[in-house]
Amino acid sequence: MTRVLVTGASGFLGRHVCRDLAKRGDDVVQIGRGPGGELCDLRTASTDCFAGAEAVVHLAGALAQGPGTPVSKYLPANVALTEAVLLRAAAAGATRFVFSSSRLVYASNLGRPMKEQDAPA
Repeated sequence: MTRVLVTGASGFLGRHVCRDLAKRGDDVVQIGRGPGGELCDLRTASTDCFAGAEAVVHLAGALAQGPGTPVSKYLPANVALTEAVLLRAAAAGATRFVFSSSRLVYASNLGRPMKEQDAPA
């Protein structure tokens, strides 16, 4: 059994990731804002939140507003937060880190579900 910390556990992807990890028998530590998620300021938290985690799935961040939104709007909630989570995970001894990007890497007018091989926007 692997101890996996999931940030953004109460979000759409986070709920599914937590469910699937638990189904396969992993010990899931949920970090999120909703029910079942432990609240922890990921920017300033000690490594205690990450204690014993062998892997971290980082899904927390600000939702994309659209391709025209300046990158500076996302730096604190996405880029800086990701760096903080990665550093704390490494300090706690986690050996695996999974990060999910934004859906905005793909065009929003495809008219069908996106596929991994679709060209980025």
